[in-house]
Amino acid sequence: MRIRFLPITTLLLTAFLFGFLAAEAQSESSAGCGLAAPTTPGVSTHLPLPYATLNRGYRLHLPPGYDPNTPTPIVLSTHGYYSSGSINESFTGLSGHADTNGYIAVYPESTSFNAGFYNGEWWGAVTSWNDLGCNTSPGPQGPLCVDPQWEDYYPCPPECGSCNACESCSCHDDIGFISAVLDDLEAKLCLDLNRIYAMGYSNGGTFAHALACELDERLAAVIPQHGVRPRGYNCATDGRMPILIIGGTNDNTIPIDGSSSPSDGFVYSSMPDVAAGF
Repeated sequence: MRIRFLPITTLLLTAFLFGFLAAEAQSESSAGCGLAAPTTPGVSTHLPLPYATLNRGYRLHLPPGYDPNTPTPIVLSTHGYYSSGSINESFTGLSGHADTNGYIAVYPESTSFNAGFYNGEWWGAVTSWNDLGCNTSPGPQGPLCVDPQWEDYYPCPPECGSCNACESCSCHDDIGFISAVLDDLEAKLCLDLNRIYAMGYSNGGTFAHALACELDERLAAVIPQHGVRPRGYNCATDGRMPILIIGGTNDNTIPIDGSSSPSDGFVYSSMPDVAAGF
């Protein structure tokens, strides 16, 4: 299976976006203000959150100086395909940055299934996010991949029933799950409701793009990194939500210009086209 770990500037870029917007927003307290912290500040903890009959959850990291009476900004970070919240925490280094800058870091967990051996290759537990496009091929602009050798490369998640060519990700309601995560956090923690941010990497980045469009009334800004929604599924917000799209000219998996991927033949939205809608 194809897994990418590229040198990133997550911390620098998050610091830029976070600092810029923090100066502009007026605090709005969540319902959880005044309640004792549900986890030990400075220590990352997995919290279960059943959703739609599934046992799901998220990884929560409160900064050491967390004050249950002070509205605190929060950053949701969604992991990539075949990854997890704990791997994402280590990969991004976001918790250390949150400790230094006084915000809450949250790492939601996608769903998974055991693909075992598939097409002669061991996959084991496969995780992915439903970005409302990657499981719907052909799309409005045709198939989501253009190279026949990759049409059935990715194992089909069982909840999808059967998959068409070029489909690759979960069919679960992940937008609804993230909304439930926010509801849970707002009830337990003292959040600043005007400073809730989402970022994601690869498949987590395509999902962050979807979150920007589907949960724009709850998010202050998004950072899709090396990932935007598949071609034909580009979307934008009604308002002018700030977005920071991170891509690379040497990225062989999700090219920035909307051309087909040299890595697996899949085609994603042009990043400049995505930026133009925000």
